[in-house]
Amino acid sequence: MRAQLIEVGISETPAKALAPMEINGLMSYGQLFSMVKKGTYRFRIFVRLPDREDEIEYSISTASPHPGQN
Repeated sequence: MRAQLIEVGISETPAKALAPMEINGLMSYGQLFSMVKKGTYRFRIFVRLPDREDEIEYSISTASPHPGQN
């Protein structure tokens, strides 16, 4: 799994690998991204399944976890 942070007006950065991790007994994936501005952020997520040749790609949007800070 990989994820790429997309910010309007900023050139695209390479996607980062998401590390597998266990949270409360369940498997998940994660990575750190800098989200310093207020507003909405968009991520592109890339998933490669063992039985598929092509990656699956989808997008999600989220707000900064610290909306009151710059």
